[in-house]
Amino acid sequence: QNDLAKDIDEKYKDVRNLFAMILILGIPSSLYGIYLMFWGIKKKVNQSISEKIETKKKKKREDIIKLIQSQKFERRLKETKKIIVISENEESQEEIKNTIETFKFKNVIYRINKSYDSLPEYDLIIINNCDGEFKQEDVTDIIDSADDDVCFVGYTTKQLDRNPKLNFANSKFTLYHNILMTLSFSEAIKMNE
Repeated sequence: QNDLAKDIDEKYKDVRNLFAMILILGIPSSLYGIYLMFWGIKKKVNQSISEKIETKKKKKREDIIKLIQSQKFERRLKETKKIIVISENEESQEEIKNTIETFKFKNVIYRINKSYDSLPEYDLIIINNCDGEFKQEDVTDIIDSADDDVCFVGYTTKQLDRNPKLNFANSKFTLYHNILMTLSFSEAIKMNE
């Protein structure tokens, strides 16, 4: 029995050594492989996240640049364009003065309808009909007497006749928006000429 055990031990000694070597080298190698696999996955995930963040940052950067350019353009319009506001009476003129001052336009001239002979140089005329006192004929006369390339904003709650040069506003919000949009439109037309 001892001889048989020795014989089996000698035959399988190489197998045991090989098995021990596989265990000694294989387990750490397998663990290292698993570590590299998870590390690689983590690295890929982090790289993917970084790429997505970079893409978002580029898009946001472009949006921010567009916003800044838009703000610069808006500021330039507010500082350089000449606006005339024509009101029917002094009460409505005082009311719109307060409104326009909050908009921070630099070159605004106020006139009462039919109290002036001529108007100074201007880029836009605002017809202030916030109290509904302006007559349609007076609005038509103002539009007809202006240069062909001038646009108008009518600040009114009363219905006025439509005109291709007249942009309507019925609240302070739409007044501000329409002044800027009309000035932008006229500026774009001048740039294309």
